[in-house]
Amino acid sequence: MRIGVMGHGFMTWGGGIDFLRTVMSSMLHADDHVELHLLMPTRGPRIHALNAARRTYRSARAMFGRKVHSAHLADSHHLLEMVATLERPVDTHEIDIGASAIDRVSRRLSLHALIPAFSPLPQAFAIPWVGYLYDYQHRYYPELFTAKERARRDQAFARMLEHASTVIVNSRAVAEDAKQFNPGTRARVFALPFNAAPVPTWLKPGQSPAHRLGITKPYFIICNQFWKHKDHETAFDAFARFAVRHADVDLVCTGTTSDYRHPEHVPALLRRLAQDRITDRVHILGMVSKADQIELLKGSIALIQPTLFEGGPGGGAAYDAVSLGVRCVLSDIAVNREIADEPGISLFAARDAAALAQALDALASRPSSVDQRAEALTTQGHLRRAACGTQILAAVDYARAHR
Repeated sequence: MRIGVMGHGFMTWGGGIDFLRTVMSSMLHADDHVELHLLMPTRGPRIHALNAARRTYRSARAMFGRKVHSAHLADSHHLLEMVATLERPVDTHEIDIGASAIDRVSRRLSLHALIPAFSPLPQAFAIPWVGYLYDYQHRYYPELFTAKERARRDQAFARMLEHASTVIVNSRAVAEDAKQFNPGTRARVFALPFNAAPVPTWLKPGQSPAHRLGITKPYFIICNQFWKHKDHETAFDAFARFAVRHADVDLVCTGTTSDYRHPEHVPALLRRLAQDRITDRVHILGMVSKADQIELLKGSIALIQPTLFEGGPGGGAAYDAVSLGVRCVLSDIAVNREIADEPGISLFAARDAAALAQALDALASRPSSVDQRAEALTTQGHLRRAACGTQILAAVDYARAHR
C-alpha cells in the first residue's frame, strides 16, 4: 500500500514534526510492505506567494510599531532531518500548497490514501484521506482564547468531523471530547495508543550540554513552552518548597519563553522566582536543539510535567522521556492517567504544589528502577509503535472503504 503523509499544517512547529515522525514510524513498524511518501508544501508559486505575503505583513506591522510574532514559514530542513531517523527509507516530495497540488502528486505516485489531513480536503477529492484533530483545550479553558479563536476552532473541528470519513486523535480523552462536543457527526474517530519509542541515536552515549549551559548539580527538568496552561507556576511553587530541603538539586527548563496570549505570564513567573530566592537554582534555557534536549532529559532525575491540558498523554516531552526510560511526574489530568501504568510514571494532583513537592522528594531520595538498557527500551518502543501503526492502518483501511 502506498500512502501519502501530508506535512501541511504540521511542518512549521516542533510538535507537528514529532507527530509526523510518530505516524510514519508507527506505520513502518506495523507493516513491512507499506510504502510512504512524505508530501512537503515547500515549493511552487502558491507557497512562494503566501510566504512573501507573510513577510510583507510582518514588515508592515513592524514599521508601525505593532507586535510581530515569529514567522512560521514552510521549510523542509527539519522534516528531512526527521526522515533520516526513520527505520526505513521514505520518499520525499516538495509540492505546492492547495488541494490541486495534492491531487496531482497523489495521482502521479498512484497513492492509495493520504494521512493526516490537518484541514479537510474537498468532498469530491479522488484519493481517500484520514483527518486529524489535536485537542479541545478551548472548551476547557476558554479564558486562554479570544472569542474569535474559539469560534474558529469550533468551526474547523465541526468541518473536519463532517467532511472526513475517518479521523485520528492522540488519546482516548480527545476521542471522548469529540463525541461530547460534536455528537452525531459523520467521521469515525480512531484514538492512537501511547507510542513512545526512542530514535536509535538517542540511545548512544552522548555529550551532555549541562556543563556548557552552567548546570553543575543534579536536576529535574521541564520541557514545555511557557504557555499559561503548562502551569509552570505550580512547578515553581513546588520546587521552592523542595529547594528548602534539597540544596544540591536544581531545576532546568527548556522551551519558548513567551505566551502571546498572556504576555505578562513569564515576567510574573520570573518575579516569583526572585521572591522565593531560587532564581539561581532554576535554569531557564529557552529553545535548545533536539539533541541537547534529549541529552538533558537523559541526565535528569526526572521529567516534571505540570500541564493542565494536553492532546496526548504527558505532551511530547513525556513521550521522549518514557522512550528513554526517564522517570516522569505528571499532573493527574484525564489524558495523563492514560499512561499511569507505564514504567517510571507517577502522578500528582494538578495545581497542587504541595503534592508535587512531595513527589519530588520521593524521586530525589531513591534511584530509578526503570530498565534503561538500550535493547529493552528499543523493544518496548517497537511494540508501542507497532500497536499504534496497526491502529493508523485500520483508520486508513476504514477511509478507503468509506469514501
